[in-house]
Amino acid sequence: MIRKLLMALIAAVALLAMPATVGADPLWGVDEDDGQLFSINLDNFAVTDYGNLMFDDGGTLADIGEHIEAFTINAATDTAFFAVNADVGGFGEPVLMSFDLNSIRTAGPNVANIVGMIDIGFDHDGDNITGLGFSPNDGLLYALFRDDWTREVDSLLVIDPNTGQVTDNRGEIANSSLNEAATSAEDMVFDNLGNLYVTDAKDNHLYQVDPLTGAILAVIDADQNGGLNGPLKLEALAFDPLNSFLLAADDEQDRLVLVSLADGGNQVLADLGGLSLSDVEGFAWNPAGVPEPASLVLAVLGVMMIAGRRPRRHAEITAWPCIIRCRCLCLAATRPPGERSVWPVTRSAPPGVASRLNDLTPPRRPRRW
Repeated sequence: MIRKLLMALIAAVALLAMPATVGADPLWGVDEDDGQLFSINLDNFAVTDYGNLMFDDGGTLADIGEHIEAFTINAATDTAFFAVNADVGGFGEPVLMSFDLNSIRTAGPNVANIVGMIDIGFDHDGDNITGLGFSPNDGLLYALFRDDWTREVDSLLVIDPNTGQVTDNRGEIANSSLNEAATSAEDMVFDNLGNLYVTDAKDNHLYQVDPLTGAILAVIDADQNGGLNGPLKLEALAFDPLNSFLLAADDEQDRLVLVSLADGGNQVLADLGGLSLSDVEGFAWNPAGVPEPASLVLAVLGVMMIAGRRPRRHAEITAWPCIIRCRCLCLAATRPPGERSVWPVTRSAPPGVASRLNDLTPPRRPRRW
């Protein structure tokens, strides 16, 4: 029996020691000022510049330019989506656009397809899409809608990624009992459990929002200025699925910020201006090739069953979280730092910035196993 357990333990350790297959530049983003597409390698804060996003304007490639205020990635299809709050190709505004991430990685140029106009059927004045995100629970594409002219509270929408049409208005992002409302929502992001977070620049609050109703469930951070010096405007939220933390771009001072999910605990990681980025409007991770925790659990369970010992329920409850967390640490530690040397152009972070991330311990939210 002991020999069989040792065999299972060795197999589990071998699974944990497998090299990670995370891409060298997992954090993607868009700069609104010029439509620049880029990625950041968080191992050394090197920025890979993929040039400005373009579209086919009647047979001629043209820059999309500014007014890109929402960006996300559908990891299941390796497709990036973004919203342009301007008329592109005569479709009206706002416009939903997309491109294949793998094609841009390998070949370029950065030509995006026009999916269609995001037609806000219940309101046509001052349409403005400020956030996009795919839910890991239902696979739907959600969007933040702001109307600066006739509505005071922002709304949560569901958009068809194949047409750009609004399929559902989930409701206003507010909670009267908490005396809270999102009136200047800048971005949104889902974590790997399907929790939805929205950052509001009006009062610098970070909310947890119900995807089904748009209602604010909780004020996660009532003091996003806490821990940071000077004014800020957090946008471009991104959730790191490997380390379970949020990142954001500070539009006021061009900073990359680690979002703590607690009052006053945010920290600056890097100077985006020093990385030649001026107005980041969207971040998104694409952890291609990373094994799902459930797959890892099933693999270890299979090894233990093959070894001839069925794990007791108590062992399942206590062991699996440890295995999953250890795997996440292994993946984060072995993320390859390589960069492309021919196309596109890669530039390094300013001196002294590269060590900042290693000095931080990413905060972790409690999980239910």
